[in-house]
Amino acid sequence: MTSRDYNMTSSRGPVTDAVSKDESRGISPARLAWYVGAWAALSAVLVLAVMFIDPPKRRPTAPTPGGQAVVTQSAGPQLQAGPSDQLATAAGSQDWRLDLAYTPVQAYHHGSDIQVTGCLRRPCGRKADLGSYPGDFVEAVRAQGNGKITNGEHKGAYLGWAAGIGYWLDGAPRDSRGDVLRAFSTAISGTSLLSLHTRLRVLSCGVDEAGRSNTAVCARLRGTTWTVMEVPNPGPTRSLTLYIGLENGPNFTGSAWATTFSRAALRIG
Repeated sequence: MTSRDYNMTSSRGPVTDAVSKDESRGISPARLAWYVGAWAALSAVLVLAVMFIDPPKRRPTAPTPGGQAVVTQSAGPQLQAGPSDQLATAAGSQDWRLDLAYTPVQAYHHGSDIQVTGCLRRPCGRKADLGSYPGDFVEAVRAQGNGKITNGEHKGAYLGWAAGIGYWLDGAPRDSRGDVLRAFSTAISGTSLLSLHTRLRVLSCGVDEAGRSNTAVCARLRGTTWTVMEVPNPGPTRSLTLYIGLENGPNFTGSAWATTFSRAALRIG
């Protein structure tokens, strides 16, 4: 018995030692596979999180032969150019300056007379004596480009003036293109934003030179449709000149009509 027992004990001893050695060699295949799967899943979650927080941005390609780079837009919001002034909606095109032009009338001026020499008609054939007129009237004609003659040989005609031409007699007040100026209709654009024959309305006048709303004058400007008939020297500022017709009394330059509006809004088209 003793010998048999010993033999059984001896035969079990090596088996136990073999199991202990296998366990000490590493993790079982099943557990190792589980660890690998868990690591892969965690890595995928981290990659997705990084992409969500900081999505990759596409870089512009090299310039095309024409010199303009072709850019592939990312999926994010983009800055869009605003609508042109010709496409302004009922909300209006903002921040315009409005100047008012008029035609001086001889009867409302009483300065010392000066003689005027110029053309009897256009195109000019020869220079002639056009008559004598109050100095302040002639000065106003040079500032506005036209003036209505109410006394003398040329009563009822208009005295015109333009740089490079001088004075001439005409049957109507005209712009530099030779078109007749029409009260509360003709507009002269100071910017290339408004082309010839563009129609517009004044939505609001903003404020005059004194910082007031000038309600009465503005109401008259708003109550009509204007048409751009001249774009003489377009510049960068949003400016427009509106022709309001004949001078309506003495000291016109001191009246509410002799002003410039700023921060006006227009409906264009």
